[in-house]
Amino acid sequence: MIDDGHEFFPVPIDSGLRRLAKEAGSRRIRTLAAQLEVHVSRGSTIVEALRQSQARIPALVLALLEAGERSGNLAEMLEYTSRHCRAAIRLGNSFRQALLYPKLVIGLTVLGIIPVSLFAAASTSTIAQRVETPAITTWVSWLASTLTGHPVIILAIGTLVALMLFYPVGPLRRLTAWIQLEL
Repeated sequence: MIDDGHEFFPVPIDSGLRRLAKEAGSRRIRTLAAQLEVHVSRGSTIVEALRQSQARIPALVLALLEAGERSGNLAEMLEYTSRHCRAAIRLGNSFRQALLYPKLVIGLTVLGIIPVSLFAAASTSTIAQRVETPAITTWVSWLASTLTGHPVIILAIGTLVALMLFYPVGPLRRLTAWIQLEL
């Protein structure tokens, strides 16, 4: 279905996909629409085409579209899943926006704490040399005394830690996804 601003009118699925492949604002959507159009023109259903594509489509969306295909209500299911996906995107954006300030505060705190803690650890390095200390304490003392005279390196380390909060990888990505309810 195509929205002309006032009402919807039906369009064959391959024509709609062809139009979407040309007019979508996102390159990923244009690519996906072109892939789907090829599969549909070869006789695949929308769900089969989505499963054959490289897109990560949620299982709920595939199940709803498959139900729509089987019941003959594909247009309604496409509209419903479209609204559902838009709402999920808005919710995800709201979470990201809500978490921006706490991430910024934590990042700036880390940038401030690293130099102070390194200075404190460096000042204890003379004590660590006189008294027998655990290996980790000796290592931290050595690292702190080495880095104290290099503010650029300290700033780079703090920046990397802060960036990990904004662009998480590995386990931190899973934690962020869990916090944002995107698991």
